[in-house]
Amino acid sequence: MVLTDLNVGEKAIIENFNNPQVELVMTDMGCPLGTTIELYHKTLSNGPISIKTASGNLLAIRSNEAKNLTIRKQ
Repeated sequence: MVLTDLNVGEKAIIENFNNPQVELVMTDMGCPLGTTIELYHKTLSNGPISIKTASGNLLAIRSNEAKNLTIRKQ
């Protein structure tokens, strides 16, 4: 399952980055492997996706980057 498969309000744990560039960006933003996240906002089109980290930070990422995050739904 990838991040774009989640519905707003659902939580998941980041299990894998399928792209090294996305891994670098997400790690720099404080979301390494094993981080619990919540899908905060998602558009109907291919717009950005907002996620909320366990520490309460809100982050926006491109939907094409979100497709490179393998997650496990909680």
